[in-house]
Amino acid sequence: MRAIAKRFVDEGQHAGVITLLARNGRLVDFQNYGYRDLEKKLPMERDTICRVYSMSKIITCAATLILFEEGKFNLDDPIAKYLRS
Repeated sequence: MRAIAKRFVDEGQHAGVITLLARNGRLVDFQNYGYRDLEKKLPMERDTICRVYSMSKIITCAATLILFEEGKFNLDDPIAKYLRS
């Protein structure tokens, strides 16, 4: 994860990146890369406020993974099992 995030910044795909990995409610890893302001060369910091677009996809994916981990559904389940008429 660290190498990929750093590569995105180094290759200019993103000005700055913050990664956070948590497991069982505990912080496992937290890193920041690049700049929050390229022109002023201000580094990305732990408390940098970032604008995130298209949050619905991120929230839906996270919720789906949580439900999957809790055994609420199987990946092989037919979709009709969850659709209501």
